[in-house]
Amino acid sequence: MGEDTGWVPHGGDTAFLVTFVLFAITSFAFEPFVVFGCGGDGGLAACAKAFEEADGAGWYLWPGAVFHWYAESFDPVFLYTPGWLMIMCALDMVLFGPAYLVLMYGFLKRRLWVRWVGLAYASAITYSCVVYFAYVVSHSTE
Repeated sequence: MGEDTGWVPHGGDTAFLVTFVLFAITSFAFEPFVVFGCGGDGGLAACAKAFEEADGAGWYLWPGAVFHWYAESFDPVFLYTPGWLMIMCALDMVLFGPAYLVLMYGFLKRRLWVRWVGLAYASAITYSCVVYFAYVVSHSTE
């Protein structure tokens, strides 16, 4: 791969890096609780209950408890996650999580190939968001 040239840095690079870091954290720390749960049939509700019952011994369950709070407060579809959304979250964990790391590396090292990775990522995440928001809008309880 020859030397990459032609990168013109600007203020948006920092915003992209911060976004990729935050999304990578959600992919690796929170999505496993949606995909694998915390035991039982309660989805994220089981995570909050397991965290409470652990009384400090289950410190590793805190992301599940935080995600439960988020779902209960803002995004109830995650409380009892439908199968299709579990699949999308698994893809987020397995594909998008590593993609965020690759994108961070490409931005930090100013590699031009990151544009192709970014284009593929943007296409996939746009599709995921359209499916998710179509479900949310069509199942609104207001």
